[in-house]
Amino acid sequence: MNTMQAIQTCLDYLDTHLTEPVTLPETAAMLGYSEGHFAALFHQETGLSFMSYLRSRRLQYAIFDISQGANMLDVAVRYGFSTYAGFYRAFVRDYRMSPTRFLETAHPRRPERINLSETRPGLPFSHQELDQLLQGYDLSLASRDIHPVIHETGIPSTDTYAIGDNLLLYVAPLPGPLMTHASLCTSLSVHGVRAAIPMPDRNGNTVSSLGQNWYLLVRQPDGIPLSSSQLFASAHLTAPAFHFGEAIGRLDQALCALNDTDLEPLEDMDLVETVCHALDSLPPSLSLPLSASQYRTQFAPLCAHLTTQPIHRNMHPSCVLWTGNDYGFSDFRLSCLGVRLWDPLYAATGILSEHFTDTEACMTAWCRLLEDLLAGYDTLAALTQDERMAVPYVLYGIQCICLAFFHGKDTYHQLFEINLRMTIRIAEAFHLSAS
Repeated sequence: MNTMQAIQTCLDYLDTHLTEPVTLPETAAMLGYSEGHFAALFHQETGLSFMSYLRSRRLQYAIFDISQGANMLDVAVRYGFSTYAGFYRAFVRDYRMSPTRFLETAHPRRPERINLSETRPGLPFSHQELDQLLQGYDLSLASRDIHPVIHETGIPSTDTYAIGDNLLLYVAPLPGPLMTHASLCTSLSVHGVRAAIPMPDRNGNTVSSLGQNWYLLVRQPDGIPLSSSQLFASAHLTAPAFHFGEAIGRLDQALCALNDTDLEPLEDMDLVETVCHALDSLPPSLSLPLSASQYRTQFAPLCAHLTTQPIHRNMHPSCVLWTGNDYGFSDFRLSCLGVRLWDPLYAATGILSEHFTDTEACMTAWCRLLEDLLAGYDTLAALTQDERMAVPYVLYGIQCICLAFFHGKDTYHQLFEINLRMTIRIAEAFHLSAS
């Protein structure tokens, strides 16, 4: 058994014993290691100390149980916290807000199995490396102020970290996505759009390397991130989704106005070919409504008439920050040249994936939200008749690309199952079929 396999065995063991007393010495002995050696190997493979990882997983499972209606005090004790106050302090330290406040805007999912061949749960750098990186900026920063951004699903990010109140540190194995993000944010700011501001280091570099990773530090625009939970909960009201659609339309207008120099980092996304490649990679046993050849036959002629331009591509509500009278935007790492309809429809499917239940009531509420979101988008980025006809195919394409990305990965098993049922429901709602 190599080191990664030993630590993987440990992680699987911990996930099934989170409600029991677990200690580092006992776990190390169980796997045949001395305590000190095992502690070093654990940190090497996960980026976290044994106890930090154990606390993090207990908090993830605890907040999920609480979201399902369990009593907070009972949950705290079940997961090894001697008092609710101890649980509360640990939660605030990791999530930067109280459990109650977090649940007002979040929709936690049951944590997935951590597969070390797919993801590293802790920081992809040591605090010493981070201190070395941060010393290159004219800012008073310390590595101890950093914490992972927590998704609305309750799971910490592995590539985005908050420093203080309004700084984000993006981490990537390659510089390309970070350079795209920095370039677009700078260009949009020049055109009057509130976007994240790249922070250059003392040498004038916005994207820096250290060890095996690349880094981009940005200052977030003012405002509170939109919440998919609040948007879905208010699906019976026109205003929230409508205004979200307006925000996306305003951004797409600004992206369209950028000059060729601004767009140099962007790659083209051929939607039809990307979707067909995704469909070909998925097993036929899934029995999806349209195969690759059927999708190409039905959609390719229409797609040729759709408006293409720079798009955000990862338009989750949390990427939009609202001040009360204006919107700001963040996270352009995946931006590309593509069908502009992608942005509002990706936003809609993202909201549904976090709140999906396989019921008529859920789909009825979501279809109403989608209609309002597109109406808001249309006020600033008028939709053509071809774009309106293409909505079902772009929705289906987004879903198939997501399915191909999630398929076969332990980390995304739950998301794959949810999105598979979503894809079938969406196809049914828009009468997509092979015939």
